[in-house]
Amino acid sequence: MDYLAENLIYGIECSMSKFTKTEEELAKYILQHPEEVSQLTISQIAKKLHISAATITRFCQKLAFSGFNEFKHELKRSVDLQNTPIHMKNLKNVDYFAKLYQDHMGIIDHTFQITSYEDIQKAVSLLTKAKKIHVYGIGSSGIAAHEFKSKFFRIGLSVEAITDPHQSMMDAALSNRDSVVIGISISGTTKEGHSRGENSEETRLTDLGFYWR
Repeated sequence: MDYLAENLIYGIECSMSKFTKTEEELAKYILQHPEEVSQLTISQIAKKLHISAATITRFCQKLAFSGFNEFKHELKRSVDLQNTPIHMKNLKNVDYFAKLYQDHMGIIDHTFQITSYEDIQKAVSLLTKAKKIHVYGIGSSGIAAHEFKSKFFRIGLSVEAITDPHQSMMDAALSNRDSVVIGISISGTTKEGHSRGENSEETRLTDLGFYWR
């Protein structure tokens, strides 16, 4: 299922181009009257809009739902979340899966806003030509580094995920013009505590000889 609760309305809006004229009319009605539709049966909607139940089912399937019942369930959750007071958003009874999905969609949207098609093409060119791809991620960013390695390894690219700060410095020293180095970081700095009880050491990105965001 592609959309969850709060993101369902946004998902419908983004899918307009793949709907038929009748399905588009249905989508517009849902966007204008989500609470009403969440209370109706498929037969009631079909009669109200003078369309077939099969059309409604196809509409739901184009949104990656198995059928109207599953779609209606998510629409009801969407309506409930929209009616939740702002100060209640962080309480446990709020749908955290929907919030997580929305946060990730926000990250993707922001990425497309600051990234041009030329940037993506340049990155693709560098990755496909590289003899070795090095992905650095320290701390929690190391999880993303390993995920990067897993995804790109499956399409035949040679990727090495480095999650230890000392190893990353050694690895960076061995990189050459045929290498592509990718750094993953949220804060820009990472504090690493030594297991032997020594003072913690702050590893800055610039210590590795390059910057990343």
